[in-house]
Amino acid sequence: MSQNAPNSRGLYPRFKRIYPISLIIFLAWEAFSTGGLLLYLGAQNGLIFLLIGACLIALPFIKSFRKFQSKPINSSLYPVLILVGYVLIIALNFGFAWLLYGDPYAIYNPQTKLNIIYWFASSIIGMVMLIVNLIAFWMDRKAQGAI
Repeated sequence: MSQNAPNSRGLYPRFKRIYPISLIIFLAWEAFSTGGLLLYLGAQNGLIFLLIGACLIALPFIKSFRKFQSKPINSSLYPVLILVGYVLIIALNFGFAWLLYGDPYAIYNPQTKLNIIYWFASSIIGMVMLIVNLIAFWMDRKAQGAI
């Protein structure tokens, strides 16, 4: 079998299992932390974000999601697109955090301090999820004999 020939589980079975769960974890963090931050600041629309976070947590238990997750990956470009997406998410979050951190008056405003913490934490969680996905991708490539 050649190194890029798909088998019954597809090209990247570990990556296919890991990336949706890591994306759900990241998006649930974004939803719950945004909802909590908005409620803390007095905005009632934070409840909508908490509801979105609860729906994201329930997503892996839905039959159609499990069916989607069981389909094999047969494209070698698929993991690259996912990993590039994570890099863009990290760059966006870190950019917002750095922009707020560069404000000399940010330390005096408690709302801005919370936003800085939120954006840096989102960047760190995004980096962890990227590393987890890279490890899964590397393990799949190693199992195929491509590395």
